[in-house]
Amino acid sequence: MKKLLFTALLALIALTVNAETYKYLIFTMTDGTEKSYETSGLKLTYATVDGTESILVWIDGATTDTITYADVTNMYFSNETTGIDGVTIDEMGENDVIYDLNGRAMGTDSNALPKGVYIRNGKRFILK
Repeated sequence: MKKLLFTALLALIALTVNAETYKYLIFTMTDGTEKSYETSGLKLTYATVDGTESILVWIDGATTDTITYADVTNMYFSNETTGIDGVTIDEMGENDVIYDLNGRAMGTDSNALPKGVYIRNGKRFILK
């Protein structure tokens, strides 16, 4: 029990010291998932919830999450965001594949196609 309390106390001290220099506090759980919290306005408290030793996560004065202490395998600070970094959109040119209304690829040259309704780049167009 002393070891558990000492570890929790060290974690809280580390959070206070590092909160100003790091953007995120990340917990790695025993199932391999990670829980990430922004350090701005973050406060952790140690408590027993329903007989289970837990870490309560507070953001701007409101409890937002309860983490079972035994489920935490690692805790670290980071400045890197997790998740999607950005989205890129490929430019579509005039040489993209043309499809007929049945979904058959008809080539890339609209001049070689007979009159009709076709689809290129997800847009319908009519050849007259």
